[in-house]
Amino acid sequence: MTPRRVSRYVLYEELAAGGMGAVHLGKVAGSAGFARAVAIKRLHAHLAKDQAFREMLIDEARVAARIRHPNVVPTLDVVEGDDGELLLVMEFVVGESLSRLVRAAVARAEPVPIPVAVAIVCDALRGLHAAHEASSATGEPLRLVHRDVSPQNVLVGVDGSARVLDFGIAKAVGRLQATGEGQIKGKVSYMAPEQIRGEDVDRRADVFGAAVVAWELLASRRLFEGDSQLAVMTKVLAGAVPDLREIRPDVPEALEAAVRRGLSESTAKRFATAHEMAVAIEAAVTPASSSAVARWLDGLAHDTLESRRARIAAIERDASEPVAEPTVDEVPTQLTGFATPREAKPPRRALIAVLAIVGAAAIAAAGMRWVKPTAVAPTASSVVSASAAPVLATATTPTPTVTASAPATTDATASTHPQPVHAHAPSVVTRAPASAATGAASSPPEPRKCLRKIPDEAGVLIPTYVPCD
Repeated sequence: MTPRRVSRYVLYEELAAGGMGAVHLGKVAGSAGFARAVAIKRLHAHLAKDQAFREMLIDEARVAARIRHPNVVPTLDVVEGDDGELLLVMEFVVGESLSRLVRAAVARAEPVPIPVAVAIVCDALRGLHAAHEASSATGEPLRLVHRDVSPQNVLVGVDGSARVLDFGIAKAVGRLQATGEGQIKGKVSYMAPEQIRGEDVDRRADVFGAAVVAWELLASRRLFEGDSQLAVMTKVLAGAVPDLREIRPDVPEALEAAVRRGLSESTAKRFATAHEMAVAIEAAVTPASSSAVARWLDGLAHDTLESRRARIAAIERDASEPVAEPTVDEVPTQLTGFATPREAKPPRRALIAVLAIVGAAAIAAAGMRWVKPTAVAPTASSVVSASAAPVLATATTPTPTVTASAPATTDATASTHPQPVHAHAPSVVTRAPASAATGAASSPPEPRKCLRKIPDEAGVLIPTYVPCD
């Protein structure tokens, strides 16, 4: 797709898609060459204008922003485009989803090493526990429940850590959207029985989902399968869980027991918290180190990861889409279409001096009458106040604000208050001192002037006021 700018961000190609929206590669850029890759979630086009789904995206951002843990993908920002589209900005983690990694391992007939599986599951459990313990800005417990714990929502990073993501259907106190009576949200293969029955759920529903993920990761197969969602729900409600050790005999008994307890049909028999389940699993098997998990990841997804790293490096180097608000050193090129190489820019002080002269000339051309300063203190009629004499110009296309130090006053002390020059107002507006409003008849109005960048003898583009086309 063609890169698209939204606020401070540039939106690139799609990385993954789900039922509600898609995640795109993106970039945030700032001054001094700062650039950073991000992941940007947007609603599908047919849902983007639906208020209910917009509120769900806002809820996801608000909830995720309250969770600060290394095993949860951080949410950084929420922005709204000119067309009203909402975008959720998240940290970009170089890695792969657990679902794709399991598929790759099954395709190679390579079981996931038990210590690696334990490390990934325990990371996810700790991320979930952090979410369950999250509180509002006032300290009120959010009583958050993810409700969609699945391999698709666990990301394994190249640093060897697993992270939970996608709180789009999470249940929490204070959400704008509430689940209607009789509605169920989530993937039925990973839903707890009480969630399928439409009952109220708590953190133990996520414990059940994590236990399903653990069982499948160790068995290299799906736990609850069926020809339809109804068939899958029936199996979940029946509690039909095959013996894990019959499928994979090298699974320790203590580990199988911990997973089976997490899969209990009764909430009272499950682990009370995700942290408690993580402790039980780690007591059964020592988790693999992060470096061992990273090596396993690289062995299954090396080409994909290398391609992703190269793509990120390319967009972070690419400065062709300016997304930061321009400064004096970065006058927008949209005004004239000229490109301004960074190394060819004149010194900042020189630009300020040039803009000051140009600003003064523009004011004089518009009929402003200047009073020559004398040794005595200036009066209100002999000073054009820095706060009362804005110079506004119109460009042919809307452009960002350009701010420059251009003092328009004879008061020596006013030089510490630089005068902004705006390049987006509808017309040229000047304000004269009271003494200039009386006396001689006014001269004919000068034509409107617009800010343009004109190359000087050295080829350097200098912002200059010229008659508008």
